[in-house]
Amino acid sequence: MSTRLSDAHEAIIERSIRHEFLTRNRIKLSRVLKFINSKLAGQGLHTVSMSALKCRIVTLPDRLVTQKREGSQAARQDFQIVKGRYEVKDPLSVVQVDHTKLDVMVVDLETGECIGRPYLTTLIDLATRMPTGIFLSMDAPSAVNLMMAFHRSVFPKTEYLAVLGIPHEWPVYGIPQTISSDNGADLKSKAFNRGLDQYGIEHIFRPIAQPHLGGHVERFIGTIQGFVQTLPGTTFSNVGAKGTYQPEKQARLTLLDIERLILNFMLREYVCDKKRRLLTTPLNMWNVSWQESGAIPRLPLDPHRFRLDFLPFEQRKIQREGLEIFGMFYRCDALQKMKNCGVQNVNVKYDPTDIRNIHISADDETYYDAKSEKYPRYPLSLDDWKRINRDRDERLNRNLSAPDPALAHDFQKQILHEAKQRNRAKNGKFGSRLSGGKDIRNLRDYETQQRWRNQS
Repeated sequence: MSTRLSDAHEAIIERSIRHEFLTRNRIKLSRVLKFINSKLAGQGLHTVSMSALKCRIVTLPDRLVTQKREGSQAARQDFQIVKGRYEVKDPLSVVQVDHTKLDVMVVDLETGECIGRPYLTTLIDLATRMPTGIFLSMDAPSAVNLMMAFHRSVFPKTEYLAVLGIPHEWPVYGIPQTISSDNGADLKSKAFNRGLDQYGIEHIFRPIAQPHLGGHVERFIGTIQGFVQTLPGTTFSNVGAKGTYQPEKQARLTLLDIERLILNFMLREYVCDKKRRLLTTPLNMWNVSWQESGAIPRLPLDPHRFRLDFLPFEQRKIQREGLEIFGMFYRCDALQKMKNCGVQNVNVKYDPTDIRNIHISADDETYYDAKSEKYPRYPLSLDDWKRINRDRDERLNRNLSAPDPALAHDFQKQILHEAKQRNRAKNGKFGSRLSGGKDIRNLRDYETQQRWRNQS
């Protein structure tokens, strides 16, 4: 089809490109084309082809397209000449990590009620642009989210994908040489950084005011955000794009649904999409890099110990009933032996996704498993346990009467007044009636009878 169109055509196409394509919603060209042809048909004009639309898109400056669709920071990352850019050739030399709050509402699996927006923690290999691990949670970014995402990053994903029913390949695993992150408090977690030290992993904190050093993971997060903004319940990236759309009413996806959808998009679209700087796809870059090097990714010799080394830890005092944490008591034979030997405090490590067991140690070398006295049949996460206790407290306090200090004060004044009157009557000053209408002498008789009954 010829690229020459009527002025009316050009006006609709130009306006649609500006308001639909050049936005942070990152709408696909196919959807923009449908929008354009719908507008054209509404005005009695013939529709246009995808090639006609692409001919007009390619005339736009690359930096403008990136800035409008991915933000100024992404534009600087791609086009501005800067100092300090990472030069990484080998996979797992540097892995970047970051968190974000996703632009989509989640519903509760049991009630179907909207429970808010989830947080995504993600890691990406700098040399290949291959995502190495993700973790999705309703909790704000924390050391726990970081630990869970890193654990998934290091180990093979076959079992994880099988459990979620994801039929795609994710051949990424291995211990990185360096972790790169921003300066968030959760990313400075003592447990996480102590674990990194034990395995010789360097932790580089990106300098403040140099966002280009973290642009790769942020670009990947932006791509994920663009995808979730196509899902029911999206909050979009701004109020203007949201319009009259009500995400709370449209939300129908659970946390597990969103995790599966993100994995499907990531493993079937993102890693198979050719990247300009790589000149190939992230998946192919990952596979070819390892084939050419002749090496294989490094795995922990003891997976169980590796997992322990990155778990959150606390110190707890041994009590008569056992070890208390999370409002539950834990016991085991090793704990009894520690107490017999005079050990008072022990190190406790726990997996927030399943708190039926904790891991205890007196020397931080040898850890033993201790079971909860309320040992449930199925895995119990710390989040679920907190929710169970919160719901129980709400039920217990639902029908409580609100305190009424004014009423209590008035009644207290009445009692004190009656006591004063009774004391004055006892001294023979007068025999008036009490405010309650009872004669003082009758009240004395009543009190005498009560004492007699109590004594008998």
